[in-house]
Amino acid sequence: MKKLLISLLALSLLSGCSLAGEEITTITNSDDHFGPYINISVFEYTTPVGHPVDFSNVTGYDDVDGLMPVSVIGYINYNKPGDYSLVISCSDTSGNETQVTVTIHVVESYMPTAEPTAVPETTPEPEEKGCSVPDILDPGMPCKAVLDDTISQYDLLYEGEEWHQICINAAADTGACEEVFTNDGTFWGYGVIRVVEQEEETEETGNN
Repeated sequence: MKKLLISLLALSLLSGCSLAGEEITTITNSDDHFGPYINISVFEYTTPVGHPVDFSNVTGYDDVDGLMPVSVIGYINYNKPGDYSLVISCSDTSGNETQVTVTIHVVESYMPTAEPTAVPETTPEPEEKGCSVPDILDPGMPCKAVLDDTISQYDLLYEGEEWHQICINAAADTGACEEVFTNDGTFWGYGVIRVVEQEEETEETGNN
């Protein structure tokens, strides 16, 4: 009787059925068509020179084979700045392989900069209140200023030597391009003055 019960139990296990009538699902290598999962979530690293990135905690996991080791493929010169690539690979016993690529940026090491020194507030320099050079036109005005009376003579003003030809073109046939000077006689730029209007004013003055 005991031999009969043992035979029935063995037959039940071999047929893939439990004593309770539930099917037992067993995954074999022939059913494994998927590569392992690699437990890595960061695919780009930045590290200073001389500090290798540690991949020792990276592993693989397969539905059939369980926890598996990974291989790190590639070379990085951690003593030389640059951009490098590594391949992390994991193969299961069924021949399925999973690979992920990671990028390593090796950068120059640096020291944190010192705290900036506070710059004391500077007292604004007083503006020039007058001019005392020999060629002065108005003692109450700064030396480098173009006087209002001078400005009012021109229809257009151009500051700087580079505007000379532009000034000539703007004057055309109805005006003239003249040099403009500051209060101390220094060259400032050019101005367009209307010759026709000057002539009309001269005629009107003569008639009176």
